[in-house]
Amino acid sequence: MIIPFEITQNKYTLRDALHLDDDHTFTEVEIEQMKQARFDNWYTIITTPVENPNPEIPAEDVPSDITPV
Repeated sequence: MIIPFEITQNKYTLRDALHLDDDHTFTEVEIEQMKQARFDNWYTIITTPVENPNPEIPAEDVPSDITPV
């Protein structure tokens, strides 16, 4: 069973889906909590500023021949 969902907060929208067994025993409340938890985790990842892992080397000083990962 696939349960697609979409959640928007501020200017960010997550379109995702829960993949559950056809005979799952989750309640509607539990399914809504799973959707919200997935959105909350995603939202935290995309809205948390990335810190420079090595402040001794400013990001703008990374050599141009290094390909971003």
